[in-house]
Amino acid sequence: MATNLTTCHPGEGIEALNRLPGLAEPLLQIDLERELQQLRREDSWQRETGRSSKTLAKYPDFRIVLILMKSGTRMRQHRAEGRISIQQLKGRVCIHLTDRKVDVSAGHLLVLDCGVLHDVEALEESALLLTISWRREKSASESFSSTQRLLDEEAVSRMDDEGGAPDVASRPEPSVLELKRKLGLERRAMRRSVFLAAMSFMCVLSVSAQQHNIDTQKSTLTIHVGKTGVFSGLGHEHEVHAPIHSGTADTGSHPAVEIHVDARALRVIDKGESEKDRAEVQKTMLGPEVLDSEQHQEIVFKSTGAEPAGQGRWTLHGNLTLHGQTRPVTVHVALKDGRYTGETIVKQTDFGIKPPGKAGVRAKDEVLIEFDVRLAS
Repeated sequence: MATNLTTCHPGEGIEALNRLPGLAEPLLQIDLERELQQLRREDSWQRETGRSSKTLAKYPDFRIVLILMKSGTRMRQHRAEGRISIQQLKGRVCIHLTDRKVDVSAGHLLVLDCGVLHDVEALEESALLLTISWRREKSASESFSSTQRLLDEEAVSRMDDEGGAPDVASRPEPSVLELKRKLGLERRAMRRSVFLAAMSFMCVLSVSAQQHNIDTQKSTLTIHVGKTGVFSGLGHEHEVHAPIHSGTADTGSHPAVEIHVDARALRVIDKGESEKDRAEVQKTMLGPEVLDSEQHQEIVFKSTGAEPAGQGRWTLHGNLTLHGQTRPVTVHVALKDGRYTGETIVKQTDFGIKPPGKAGVRAKDEVLIEFDVRLAS
């Protein structure tokens, strides 16, 4: 049987809500950091379940839920008859499917098709956006879609109350009268989609207008590697230049940065050392015993949050991908004369790298990374 899609009208979702109509406005703009701070103050965050959630958008065929989970907590196995996406904002979770496990770290997105059984385990304190979308059909099977939509919605609202997300297939169906009322509203849900699209596009433009490319020719990133061991006085500290391949920075109300470095382009610039010694250190650094740059060609930093630390200063939280492994790091940043400077300290062993060296003298596990970034005009 052929299926005809219904239409949607901005503002129609408000009619379908008995309470909190603000969740279905034609245009929603949400401060996620502020919402997360509020979730941490909720009673549900203090309860034994260690989880708190809030619905941010609620349209007849679409939901967005912000979920905050403490490390070690879990939402038990469940499924949704609508398609869902899980966007990891902070931390790291493990999605347990029937046949495999999938780790999702900050900055990553996971999409699951209808009816896929899964549970969610927080490997560390995590914040994520859950999106649920239902089909909008005008066919003989429409009552089934609406029934499942209502069940999925109710399942989301009970996450905190029952210590997990229930299997929605086990819940009783709503009345036929209720379904008909909902279906009547759905048929009018897309009449003014052009207006909504235009407003959304304008919103995106206003946000992205403060995003700049990094001037890779005028920006520098330097890695300092110290020495340790009984004979460390006989060894040498190393200085490595890491040219920035590409990157962007958002200087708006929510500062963010993303930097990409080609690991194969790293160069040892030890002052006072012979060209032969530098070449030997360079070969070891890029080789399979340390960076294995041919196998892991890219080094990436992506910020996930920022906190003001004074006038022209911020503390950035983000994820660093090095040697094929991603770990959370904290970066201290300062702005002066149009330059963003800062530093962070990381451990090589956190990324599966054994500090090179010989008996009695070897490279320190902790390395200092400094940067001086300028934005393209």
